[in-house]
Amino acid sequence: MRLFALAATMCAACSTSPDVVAIRTGDAGAVDLASAAICAGSGPVVRVGDGVGPGLCGASAGPVFRYALCTCAGLSAASGVVTDAFDSREGAFVRGEPGGSVGVNGDLAASDALRVGGSLRVAGRSTLAPGVALEVRDAFRAGGSVDAGGRVVVGTEVRAAANVQVEVLETPALVADPAATLSLGPSSRVAQTFRADVNGVPPCACDASGFFDVSARVAAALASENVAAQPVAFEALSNLEAPLTATLPCGAHAFSRISGAGLTLELSGRTAVFVAGDLALEGGLEVRLLGAGELDLFVAGNVVGQAPFLLGDAASAGRVRLYVGGAGTVNLGGGGLLAGSLYAPRVELVSPLDIEVFGSLFVRRLAASGLVTVHYDVAAEADGCEGAVDPCIDGGDCAAGACVDGLCFPCSSDAVCEAPRRCEREACVFPEP
Repeated sequence: MRLFALAATMCAACSTSPDVVAIRTGDAGAVDLASAAICAGSGPVVRVGDGVGPGLCGASAGPVFRYALCTCAGLSAASGVVTDAFDSREGAFVRGEPGGSVGVNGDLAASDALRVGGSLRVAGRSTLAPGVALEVRDAFRAGGSVDAGGRVVVGTEVRAAANVQVEVLETPALVADPAATLSLGPSSRVAQTFRADVNGVPPCACDASGFFDVSARVAAALASENVAAQPVAFEALSNLEAPLTATLPCGAHAFSRISGAGLTLELSGRTAVFVAGDLALEGGLEVRLLGAGELDLFVAGNVVGQAPFLLGDAASAGRVRLYVGGAGTVNLGGGGLLAGSLYAPRVELVSPLDIEVFGSLFVRRLAASGLVTVHYDVAAEADGCEGAVDPCIDGGDCAAGACVDGLCFPCSSDAVCEAPRRCEREACVFPEP
C-alpha cells in the first residue's frame, strides 16, 4: 500500500475548546473556512438544524437529528431495522439503551423485524409482511393505514389516522381517528381504545426550500483562499490507481473528487474535507481518528462504495459527519460503519449488506437489503442547554408531562395534552377505563 503523508505542520492552535458554528439552513456563507478557525475548535463545523444558534433548547440540530433515522420519502427494509441510543459525551457505548426514534415522511414497508428503541412516526402507510414483528418502546403514530400480518408491540400508545388491521396488537392504549376502521386479531391485548382526531403531520424536516445546501458550501470552500493554499493537490485523490493512506493536518482541504482504489484518511485534529464531485471508490473508505481527530466530509455529488466504508468506530462515536449534496444515491455496496451522522436529504441510501451507525441518519429514502442498526447518539441534538428535560417526539414519549416543542415538561392544563389524554398532577394521562 502506498503511503501518502502530508508533512505539513499540524495547526499550533489545535485544541478541544468548543467552537461550534451555528448557521441558518441554506446559508452558504456563514462559516469561517480558514484552517486556523477549524483547527481551533471541536465538534461539527456546521449545524444543519433551524439555525437559531447554540445555547437555546432545541435550537441547533433538533429538527434534523432528533431521530435515529429520518426519511423524507419512505423506508423499505428487507432485513430489518434496529435502533437504540447512547450519549457519546458520557463514555463508552452500551448496546440496547432506551431511545432512538424513527421518522418516515412517506410509506414504511418491512419484510423483516423492526425494533425501535424510541418512538415510530410514519406519515404514510405502514405495511409489514405476514409474520413480521414490530416492537416500539414508546409511541407509534400512523398518519396512514396500518397493515401488519404479525405481532406489533408498542410500549405507550398507538395513534392511527387511518384504518388499522393487525394480526396481534399489544399496547396500553389505541387512539384511532373516528373514521378509521379497526380489525385486530383475537390474540390482541389493548388495555384502552379511544376515538379522537389524530394529527398525521410528517415528522421529518423535509421542506426542500429549507435544506442545508451542501453544494453551495463546497463551492464556498473552493473559492476560499485558505483552501486554495492547502498543502495537498486538488486532484490528489482522484483516480487512485492503488490503495492510498493520507494523513491530513487539521483544517480545510478541497478535492475535485475521490475515486479509484481504496482510501484511508488518518486525522489527529478537527478536519473539514470538501469534494467538488462524487466520492466513488472501488476499494473501501476508512477514516481513522487519532487523538482528537474529527471529520466533516462535504460531498457535492453522490457517494458510491463497492467495498466496506469504515468511518470511525464506536469509541469515537459522533466525530464523523458526512454531508451529501447529490440527488442520486449513497450506495454502500460493501456495507459499512459510520460513527457519526449522515445528512443526505435528496439521496436514497442503498445497501445490500449490513450498515451500523453510531449517530443519526437523515436521508430522502432508505432501501436496504441488509440489516440497518442505528445506535442513536443523543449528543447529535445536544446544544448546551442547561437543565434541559427529556427530548420527545410526541406525548407518548413523556413518562410524565407534555411534549412541548420537542421536550417533556410538566403539564399545566388539558390544552397541552393530546386528546384524549388530560392533565392530572402535571402529567398527561389517559382517563381511567
